Amino acid sequence: MIVFSYYPDTFEFAGYADAYESPLEPGVYLIPGNATAIEPPTFDAAVTICKFDEAAQAWLLSERPAPEPEPEPEQPPAYTPSELARMQRTQLLYMSDWMVTRHNDELLMGVTPTLTPTNLSAVLAYRQALRDLPTADGFPECSLPVLTWPTSP
Repeated sequence: MIVFSYYPDTFEFAGYADAYESPLEPGVYLIPGNATAIEPPTFDAAVTICKFDEAAQAWLLSERPAPEPEPEPEQPPAYTPSELARMQRTQLLYMSDWMVTRHNDELLMGVTPTLTPTNLSAVLAYRQALRDLPTADGFPECSLPVLTWPTSP
């Protein structure tokens, strides 16, 4: 026997299920919980909600509410020119960290550093120029100093 299931919390139609005949009482079907033998009316689930009313032992139809509109995408924060220049400067400092770290590691290991004294001076001067940038005339509109990168070993 086919029965009609509903969700226990909302009583909304959930689908079809089987009710099996009782092995102890022939002709009596065991209806599962949250199901009924009462057939729901034909409805379009896209626009209609079909709920079972246990007190009235009937299916009730109601209009499905319109879905809530999608929230507006969050706008990224608006940065001032000064903040943008500082973020770019910080990124450039991070990008040059590896050279100074590698040089210090090589010195601690007692091996000849990859950077020559001239190249190390250029890297350190570049990094200091980046740190001094916020004190430059015309900051943040001024351009960043140019670095001649040492050649990779």
